[in-house]
This record gives sequence, structure tokens and C-alpha cells, in this order.
Amino acid sequence: MATSGAHGTPASDPIHRRLLIRIGLHGKFIALIVCWLAILFGAIVAATTAHGSDPHSAARNRNMIFGVGLGLLGAAAFTYVIVRTVTRPIAMLIAGTRAVADGNLDTQITIRTNDEMEVLATSFNQMTGSLRKMAEKLQASAIHDPLTGLPNRTLFMDRLRHVVDRAGRKTTSGFAVVFMDVDRFKFLNDSFGHSAGDQLLADLGRRLMTCVRQGDTIARLGGDEFGMLLEDLPGPRNAVLVAERIKQKLEQPFYLRGQEVFVTVSLGIAVAPQENAEPETLLRNADTAMYRAKNSGRGTYQVFDEEMRQEVLKTLQMQTALRRGFDRKEFSLAYQPIVLLQTGKVVGFEALARWKNPQGRIVLPGEFIPLAEETGLIIPIGEWVLGEAWRQLCQWRTTYPGRTPLWISVNLSRRQLAHAELVGSVSRLLQESDLEPSRLMLEITESAIMEDAEDAARTLTTLRAMGLRVAIDDFGTGYSSLSLLQRFPIDVVKIDRAFVAELDTSSSDGSQVLRAITSLANNLGLDVVAEGVERVDQVALLQELDCTYGQGHYFAYPQDAASAARVLDDSSSAIDQAFTVPAAVPSKPQTVF
Repeated sequence: MATSGAHGTPASDPIHRRLLIRIGLHGKFIALIVCWLAILFGAIVAATTAHGSDPHSAARNRNMIFGVGLGLLGAAAFTYVIVRTVTRPIAMLIAGTRAVADGNLDTQITIRTNDEMEVLATSFNQMTGSLRKMAEKLQASAIHDPLTGLPNRTLFMDRLRHVVDRAGRKTTSGFAVVFMDVDRFKFLNDSFGHSAGDQLLADLGRRLMTCVRQGDTIARLGGDEFGMLLEDLPGPRNAVLVAERIKQKLEQPFYLRGQEVFVTVSLGIAVAPQENAEPETLLRNADTAMYRAKNSGRGTYQVFDEEMRQEVLKTLQMQTALRRGFDRKEFSLAYQPIVLLQTGKVVGFEALARWKNPQGRIVLPGEFIPLAEETGLIIPIGEWVLGEAWRQLCQWRTTYPGRTPLWISVNLSRRQLAHAELVGSVSRLLQESDLEPSRLMLEITESAIMEDAEDAARTLTTLRAMGLRVAIDDFGTGYSSLSLLQRFPIDVVKIDRAFVAELDTSSSDGSQVLRAITSLANNLGLDVVAEGVERVDQVALLQELDCTYGQGHYFAYPQDAASAARVLDDSSSAIDQAFTVPAAVPSKPQTVF
């Protein structure tokens, strides 16, 4: 409601305003009549007083009074006509304009004077009608998706709140929220173009409408995500039947640019009533179940259950602890040596993040890195790792000035690679010292590169032009490993530990795969690092396969900077001794960052 007027009158009430204007006009008209009557009365009194009982004077007075009265009557009639034809219509237009300004677009004015005022009133009514239609369109576009015509997230959440409120008053009312995501939509969008991707989403929206009842709601929540609100369900099984119906409908192909395309979706179902079933919580639960379905192989559905609830609570607790841990400087770096296999000399280190929580437990990256990716904390954490590792390398160079220059290897996550400030932050870091940029190697996995291949190629090309080296981590585990070596600016190939673990003899299948990888990399002028080296026989086979570098527990576990510095002392290098003294096979390898 708008603010009150000077005397507490509601300023947004057009009826009240119109009433005040009418009262004011009538009051002015009455006041005008009273004034004219007062003049007439004064003239009579003056004439009577001035001429006394003279009969001629009395006749003149009567004539004068009659003339004055006739003039007053004419003036009154003129005033009435002015008020009726001009002042009153103008007042009505003013009141209508104020009502429209206050948002009352249903305001209409009726003036029947057969003149310009009536034309003006008609134009005013046409204007308010046009404004009303425009407002209705704007309101519809604000709560509907322009591409599919479906409700958007705003309208979906509004309807969900109403359903939750209604369900709170009726113990027998059941409903479900379904969160749906198109599998590999980005790949389809990049392959066929964005216009084809939009067409697919529009066609998908129409097909989904055939899978639900008239009173249910289907909304496009954003991107390739859709939400469904299924009301008045007899039981949870009915929501599952809808998911099955959607899967069945999607068995028919879509047509994009004349080609048949088969699409699958992952669905998460949250069935209500649930304890503390807030609208946002229900949608989040359905989203959690959807990701479980996606991780289960895509093209399927999952129903949110108590196990997922506990996982959500654990994740929320971990998220809070992770954020606080970074603020409290609970993170540190461990360094694992990378050695030249022919000599055993240390040529570099890989910097690995470690988190020591308040309970004293060392949390490995495999536990907190996915969460950091999801929450965006990977950006500050990754920037800290990069800076700390580079400064440590500079310190080692000062401590061991005569030693062969080392390199430091740091992992980049998918989100870091896509971050707009990556190149700038790396550039500023390199300017902190006169150390050659080639001493810094950035590792990126195949899956992170293929997330957005074009942007990744541009970023990696820029970084490489600055003098840095780029390594493909976990090589061989992706679906396009060989093409990566040709399409992207790569300097080093790091063979995944799974291939190294299969090394038994020089004639084994594992050794043949490694031989092919090392041969290809050598022909392309790339260095090769074998990860996960744990036994002396693996070292011998890798030397035979012309693998240049090795890294693993056989040489050294990840350790803090002080411990890692000991292997830089040539006179007591544990790495050198490892080539003559077989090491025990360590326990299960640690997950590294």
C-alpha cells in the first residue's frame, strides 16, 4: 500500500480521490452561488437604503434588482455548464490518471458530452486497455520460460509453496517433486549448435507434457533442467510410474537438423510429506536423487531416501568444516618426488594438498576436492596451492643453488581451468621471482579438458605461451586420449597408475599398452611420467619401455617440505638408494590431488 496523504488519506485509493474531487467541485459551485446571492442581497440593501421611499427610485431599484438577479442567474447557468462540460470531465481524467499511476489498470472513464472531452475519455480508456494487455504479457513472461512456454522456476516454487501449505492442513494429501536433467546436453549443444539445442528443449517440454495429468506442473528450471510437481498422489509408486512413462516416451528419437537423436534423462524424485518438508528442501532432495541417478549410469531415476538424507547432512557438515578449515589455515602441501628413471635423480615434485581437520585427521583430496569443486572453494584453494608450491620451489632453488633446476607440478581442476582469472593469477605469480616459467608444470585431466574443449584449448595455449608446461594427468582413462595429444598444447603425458599396476612382465598386455603410449609420446616429442610406481620390477620394465620419468611410493611417499628437501641432498639421497635396495611394497596407494 502506498503512503498516506497529509491527513491520513490513503493515497492509492482512486475511488476515495474521485469522491474528494466531486465534493470539492460541488462545494465550489455552491460557494459561487452563495457569493452571487450575497452580491444580490447587498445590492438590494444598498438600493433600499440609498433612495428611501421615493416611488421613482423604487421602480428603478426593482429594475436594477431584476437585472442583477437575471445576470446572476445567467452567471450561475454558465458556471454550471462549465462545471458540467469542462471541470468535471477534467477532474475525472485526473482521478483516472492517478488511479492508473497507482497500478489500477482496470480504470475506465465514462463521459458523454459529444465533444472533445468524450474523445479524450475514449482515448484514455483505449490507453489503459493497451497498458493492461502489456502488463499481462509482462507478468506472463516473468513467470514463464520464453523458449518452452512452460512455467519457470519462480512460478514452480510459488506453486510448490502453495501445495506444501495445503498439505500441512491435510494429512491425507501426498505429492512429489521430480528434478530432471538431460544427459550429455552440452555435447549435443556443441555438436548441433545452440539453436538445435533450443529446439530439443522445446520439443522435450512438449513431450513431457504428455506424461503428466492436467493439474500437475512441469517447469523449466534453467538450462537443461526441468522440474515436475505431481499433486494428490495416492502413494510414492505413482511418482515412479511417471518417471517410467518419461523414459518410455524418450525411447522415440528427436530430430535435429534432419538427424535422429536419442536423448536420455536422469530423474530424482522426492516424495512428500517429509519431515520439515520446506519447498527449497524438497527441490534440493530431488536434485540430490537426480545426481545419484546420473552417477548410477544416467538414463534412470532415483527416489530420495534416508541414506541420501544422511549423505546430504554429512556433505553440509563437511562443506562448513571445509570453508572454516581454509579460513583457519588448516591446509598444507605434501610433495612427492618425480625421478629420472635411468638415474634415480629427483627432477621435480608434485604438490599435493592436505587438510588436517580440528580432530587431527588428515583429509585426503579425494574426500574434499569434489566438494570444493561444487561449492566454488576450489578457486581460492587452488590459487593458494599454486602460490605456495611456487614459493617453495623458489626457496629450494636458493637453498640448493648448484643443483640441476627442479620443476614443480600443480594440478588444475575443471573449474579452475574455466575460471576467468586463472591466466592473470598465474602471470602475477610468475612475476614474484626470476625463476623460469618452464619450472612450473600444470596438470589437467582429460575429462576436465573435454568439459569445454574450445575454451580449454585457448586457456592452455595462453599459459603455454607464457612459458609454462602442460601435462595430461591420468592419461589413458578418457575416451579421447590420442586426439588430445594432437589437439591441445601438451608437453608431458602422465600415465595413469592403473596401467602401471598391470605391469608384470615385458610380454603382458599392460606392458604392450604402455609401450604404445610411450612410443607415441616419444614420437611426438613429449615427456612421459609413469604414476603409481610401487615395485622394483615395475621400475625395470619402465626403463625397458623407454619411459622417461617415474613417480610413486617406491621412490617416496608425499611428505612435507622439510622431509622432501632431504632427497635433494645428493650425498644421502634415498631416491638413489632405492635403485640398489628393493623397497617393500606399500599398502594401498593414497589418493592424490
